[in-house]
Amino acid sequence: MNIAIIGAGLAGLSCALTLEKHGYSPDIFEKRKKVGDRPLIGEAMSPLLHRPIDDAIKYLSETHDIHLKPTTNIQKIFVHSPNETSFLEGHLGYTNKRGKDKNSYERQLAEQVKSPIHLKSKSNMKRSRKNTPTWSWLLEILLTRKASNPSIQRLKLRLQVQ
Repeated sequence: MNIAIIGAGLAGLSCALTLEKHGYSPDIFEKRKKVGDRPLIGEAMSPLLHRPIDDAIKYLSETHDIHLKPTTNIQKIFVHSPNETSFLEGHLGYTNKRGKDKNSYERQLAEQVKSPIHLKSKSNMKRSRKNTPTWSWLLEILLTRKASNPSIQRLKLRLQVQ
């Protein structure tokens, strides 16, 4: 069975890892030049916000065999009001990076994936028009690859008709 995943973000890469664990090798198609090619942002993961899971990193590792290394552990959160200041203390979650950083979650997942990630090359960018939909680019790739599987042949035919 041939499987295509559109997008090498967190969802696409997590899907690929899950499929690989079940014996499938999907092809991942990313429209950007590299995985994580988006503005660098920081995020916080906290059990205060993600109930009922107390430790999201541990949950992903133990339940789904997806391993991520957060940037830092959150040990203390200060709460300020006009008249008082207080804080919460303990294991309160993690911070992580997304985007272009070499330690971003996207880059960490890409290192774990064994399936091929097809990045958009300059030649494809030059040939594609500004308003060309993503499925046209996928169709071009499907049409240029050899596919003996009948379901891929039907997919090609269906995409050509549309």
